[in-house]
Amino acid sequence: MTRNTETDTTHPCSPEIALRLALFSNQDTEIKHWLKEAGHECQTFTNCQQLQRWCNSVTYDIVLMDITERDDEYCKAALKAFRISASSDSPVLVLAVCKSESSIVNAIEAGATDFLAKPVNRLELLARLRCLVHKTSRNKVTSIEDYSPYVFDIASRQLYIDGKLVELTMREFNLALYLFQHLGKIVLRKEMLANIWGIANEIDTRRVDTYISRIRTKLGLNEETSDWRINSIYQKGYILEYRPGDNSTKHLNARRLSVS
Repeated sequence: MTRNTETDTTHPCSPEIALRLALFSNQDTEIKHWLKEAGHECQTFTNCQQLQRWCNSVTYDIVLMDITERDDEYCKAALKAFRISASSDSPVLVLAVCKSESSIVNAIEAGATDFLAKPVNRLELLARLRCLVHKTSRNKVTSIEDYSPYVFDIASRQLYIDGKLVELTMREFNLALYLFQHLGKIVLRKEMLANIWGIANEIDTRRVDTYISRIRTKLGLNEETSDWRINSIYQKGYILEYRPGDNSTKHLNARRLSVS
């Protein structure tokens, strides 16, 4: 039902699942366009403090730091500031001008996982991301969250219902998982916007309602016969509830497993 990372024969640099990326960059480059075009979810940050705050609450597959300054000391300072203040253990790929081998050494010593010299080639960047996430994922446990019959494979970002794979976009998967992780609790629209979309201030919350509608349909959470339901809370948000029927033989089985 779930992919076994130990027997996975996928080539490290072959196309894989969409990634959730954080991009630190204070200039308008093609990089974000390349990432989105490749199917990755990319959230851009223009300053280190903003990046730190988000990485303390949101998990990213990889953090990209697009260093525009040519000074190696600036690169080291930015990396150290990020690593000290952020509790994130996400791998960090630095994109910077390489003046010498010391540029790479300094970046790695300051906390970078990998280094890519500018100017950056699109295909090389995408291949490096795939290889990096493959390498780091081999050292992590595969997290499975089981809310039978809903099973979330966090590593592959896939959802199974009664053993059958459900086709979801990454945003839909993240939102569905967030609701299940807050089972029985009211989740505000602004909370979902902040944690799933990375939007702190948004008046128009219709995008949340649209995605909730999709999840209800795809996961069967809008059926009267279902024990699982997403109910709307007027002017606030939504709540995912588990209410087995009187004749139901199902029992709530919400547990978190760690599979090596």
